Amino acid sequence: MRASLAESYGGRSHVDMLQILDLEQALATADTLVAAAERLDNGEGVSGPAATHYIAAAQEFQAAYAGGFASKRQYKALLDNPRLQVFDHPEALLTCNHDPLKALCDPNRGKPGTRPRRTPSQDRCHSSCANISRTDTHIERIQAEVDRIDAEITDGLAPLPIRERLQQRQSALKEIIARHQVTRIHPDSSEEPQ
Repeated sequence: MRASLAESYGGRSHVDMLQILDLEQALATADTLVAAAERLDNGEGVSGPAATHYIAAAQEFQAAYAGGFASKRQYKALLDNPRLQVFDHPEALLTCNHDPLKALCDPNRGKPGTRPRRTPSQDRCHSSCANISRTDTHIERIQAEVDRIDAEITDGLAPLPIRERLQQRQSALKEIIARHQVTRIHPDSSEEPQ
């Protein structure tokens, strides 16, 4: 597919659909990194195996792209920079700092003759992946989910098998919250998460 776009006064240019998709991916990545930098500037802590990568990506993005309009060349550089591949995953309540060699969401990871995925597979996110990081904002969302589950359990309307599944989910979420409180780091701290 091709698209025709207006370019300044009276000009036109033709763009491939893949270029538009790359541009959209770059914009989404930039939005994620802007939000990350704002969270860190507001004093939020980060936890998870990729916490230091999350902080480094936000700082590198802020130093290279902050406050400016990005050109096509800069969008391409953003997509090609492996250190800036950060994807917010609202449903999983985490951020993926995508390193294709560590990504457990890619079933073909490490197999000879296959190319690594450029983006994470958000429908296959694995809780023990080394690419995961969580900020205090993610933990607030997790706490809201714990409270919602608690209300559903205590209303007594859920059948026993569903209530047991909800209790298991609630327990797993509480473990994530507790781990975050113990291991979170801040950009200005030099300590590594435990």
